[in-house]
Amino acid sequence: MYQNFQYSPPSPWATRKEETAQESLGLEKGFPFAWFDIHGAEIAEIREKVERLERRLEEREKQQIISIQFLESEKLFLKQSIVVSLVYSPEAELWIVDCPELNLYGEGEDENQSIKDFKVVLEEFYFGLKKDKEKLGVELKQKWDILEKIIQEK
Repeated sequence: MYQNFQYSPPSPWATRKEETAQESLGLEKGFPFAWFDIHGAEIAEIREKVERLERRLEEREKQQIISIQFLESEKLFLKQSIVVSLVYSPEAELWIVDCPELNLYGEGEDENQSIKDFKVVLEEFYFGLKKDKEKLGVELKQKWDILEKIIQEK
């Protein structure tokens, strides 16, 4: 009455029908995603990026929006004001005037110096684009169109 019976243990990769992917990873039932370990150096890099972003957000909260209504130029004047941001950068220990629309900025040790620097940069940018306006690519052409609307030569 002996039967020829051969025992083979179940494969460690075999899954029960009722076992979910989460259970096979050792996670609680209903947990919405798997958590994978990241190398310590990568975690430090991610923390550093998060800290930099938090500092930038704090700086943005401290920024002032100002309107520049005139240029200190013998060659140009503004037809309309330019709205820019003014912020202090503790890392560089400088005030920065930024105009994202034109992708221009000025900097200085105080607010007035940074505004004056921005005006000089704006004038140089205007004449640089004017000199090559026939050869401008799409992005610089858009900036030139903005400048033509807000700036006029004397």
